[in-house]
Amino acid sequence: MVPRLDIVYAPAGGGHRSVALALQAGFRRRAPRIPVRVVDVLPYTPPPFRYFDRIYPHLTRGRAWPWAALYALTNGRRRTAFLSRLGAPLLARTLPRMWQEPGPPALLLSVYPILNRDLALLAHRHRVPFVVLITDLGTAHPAWLAHDAAVHTYLAPSAEIMALLAAWGVPPTQRVQVGLPVHPAFLEPISERAGLRRELGLQPDRPVVLLMAGADAAGPLEAFATAIDRAAPHVQLVVITGRNAALRARLQRRGWRGAVRILGFVTDMPRWMHAADLLLTKAGPSTIAEALAVGLPMILIGHLPGQEARNPAFVTRVGAGVYEPRPERAAALVAQWTRPGDPTLAHMRAAAQATDFRRGTWQVVDFLRRLLPASPAATPSPGGTP
Repeated sequence: MVPRLDIVYAPAGGGHRSVALALQAGFRRRAPRIPVRVVDVLPYTPPPFRYFDRIYPHLTRGRAWPWAALYALTNGRRRTAFLSRLGAPLLARTLPRMWQEPGPPALLLSVYPILNRDLALLAHRHRVPFVVLITDLGTAHPAWLAHDAAVHTYLAPSAEIMALLAAWGVPPTQRVQVGLPVHPAFLEPISERAGLRRELGLQPDRPVVLLMAGADAAGPLEAFATAIDRAAPHVQLVVITGRNAALRARLQRRGWRGAVRILGFVTDMPRWMHAADLLLTKAGPSTIAEALAVGLPMILIGHLPGQEARNPAFVTRVGAGVYEPRPERAAALVAQWTRPGDPTLAHMRAAAQATDFRRGTWQVVDFLRRLLPASPAATPSPGGTP
């Protein structure tokens, strides 16, 4: 039987699922004979863990002060270790159900914090190697740690997370830096940008600005759209409202000065990113990784407290964008950078392309393949190789 990889995530926020599906797609391209099972872990947990995907949106709405308070209250290795041990007896009874029907995999990967100690103990009982891929960029919560349980390797998507793992006492032999995986569709080259824009209903020679704020379009998206339309009517502004149907309807009823396109939830985000000159978005790590992989400059307009707080500094450090949460000032930057002859976007695009984020998917796939017994030979991977 071909050895199986299980990737465990939870649907609290969209980033963890995006990384899991990106890796599954990467295996299909590079090693299609290896079965990869993507598992939502929450149904195999007791309350209150089981309902965290329903609770999380309420914690992170608006100014997200409930999430900020919870993050600060639990942000410590001793505190997370204590909380992990507190829930361990309940989780020990429910987590094994995850493998009742298919049986244990040959390798277990977690792309989600909070449950890693319990997953590590389960993997150890079945003699399954356990790997943790941290999906944060600028900083991370110590809930990612398995504490006193065994982890084969922690994969870190940035120098900042590598340094944090060292500060947490993770030995050098157990930490490896990789890029944060993105779906291979973001890595596929486009033959003609003008043609892609025409396919999307855009004018080929007019700057394209993409504005979004996650799947639920949280935050003051309307204020940014209004400010950009006022300050830069020469651009084509595409506003993606995700699952926020009320916001989409409200924006579609408005009168706009320039060329403004309002979209809901889109399934072809790689095409929109390839077509754009500039992205304005909140500082979610998966969106940042996708933009870096495409080579798309960014203005970060907000972030969650806690795990996203240092993501703007990460983007600024690599030179691929800036942080500007004030709509009028962000709109002024859009107007300036999209004028003919301004070199800023070209410099930022080059900085984004110079990062390792085009290689991250293949780096992680190849690392995991080496841990699987009797892995089949690799197949070529469209979109680039390490």
